[in-house]
Amino acid sequence: MMKLFLVVSICVALFLSLTDFSGESPKHGESMLTVHFPEFRLIPTTGASGPESFVFDISGKGPYTGLSDGRIVKWIANESRWIDFAVTTPTRGPDLL
Repeated sequence: MMKLFLVVSICVALFLSLTDFSGESPKHGESMLTVHFPEFRLIPTTGASGPESFVFDISGKGPYTGLSDGRIVKWIANESRWIDFAVTTPTRGPDLL
């Protein structure tokens, strides 16, 4: 049941992040972005819970998401896998924020 919840959460987050709700139609000579998701992979959450949200960087790479154990994981599309991108530390001070 938890795996189903994770898959559905990922699908909804990706759909919402790539969908334009402005209702505008493309102008002459423009096209709408169509995104197909042929395959989904579960996020490796061994020893952690999450994810709760997804973000993309300014160049459109990602998504990235945080896990409860402090890991930030990133989706590598051309390899179809998640990698550990960064790890946060509970001892970071305000000067590191």
